[in-house]
Amino acid sequence: MFLAGPESSSRTHRYVVADNDGVAGDYWLGLHSIRSTGELCTVLQEIAADGWIIVDGHRLRAGWAFLGPFADVIRGTTEISYRGENGIVVQAVLPVGRWSESAQSTCSDSAFLIAAYS
Repeated sequence: MFLAGPESSSRTHRYVVADNDGVAGDYWLGLHSIRSTGELCTVLQEIAADGWIIVDGHRLRAGWAFLGPFADVIRGTTEISYRGENGIVVQAVLPVGRWSESAQSTCSDSAFLIAAYS
């Protein structure tokens, strides 16, 4: 999966495109793209304790990328397992019971909003 960022971000607009069938995917391979905090929460719940996020700190702090609830959820649901060159970090997704209160709250609110409006 491609961690595009919030649907309103310029990064998402640039790197997520629709294929011939109208299905949105990443610009390079057409992979499923995570484009909302609610979708991020759903994916993290599905891979809790068994998934990884590879990202650099710059994208977590940049308004054009993940800054805001998206980055807050990433920070509150993972722990850094490895730091690489150029700010790259490999973050292991924690079991849901170890998520921060803030991340749990955001994900609960996001799930409610998705269910209520989809």
